[in-house]
Amino acid sequence: MPADAKESVLVPVQRSPLAESQPAPHSGIRATARKVTTAQRLAAVAVLERHEPRLSVMQRIAVVDAAAYWVESAGGDELAWALLEASCRSSAAAGRTYSALLTAVGSAREADALSDRTRAPGGA
Repeated sequence: MPADAKESVLVPVQRSPLAESQPAPHSGIRATARKVTTAQRLAAVAVLERHEPRLSVMQRIAVVDAAAYWVESAGGDELAWALLEASCRSSAAAGRTYSALLTAVGSAREADALSDRTRAPGGA
């Protein structure tokens, strides 16, 4: 290497143990993993089918499976939410799908039905 060339050194950033155990302050995201059941995944696919008919069956399954993977990862809620927002045309559809991944199947269906009854006409 020539004498006048500067050598760049990458230094890994280290997070404190406290920061690793805490969610981002703005997110309200938990730092521990949770299990997403098959029933919750199927409920989320059904929500996507209803609110995002432009997605094929395989696309809906892939989106939900990837979002469930992140939900099951400690601290991955923000990534799951980002994926759903990128995949859905509205934040409401992303929120309903995310909610279906987190709640019991009956509760997710009831919440989706309630949100449809209380939503303004022409909304997503």
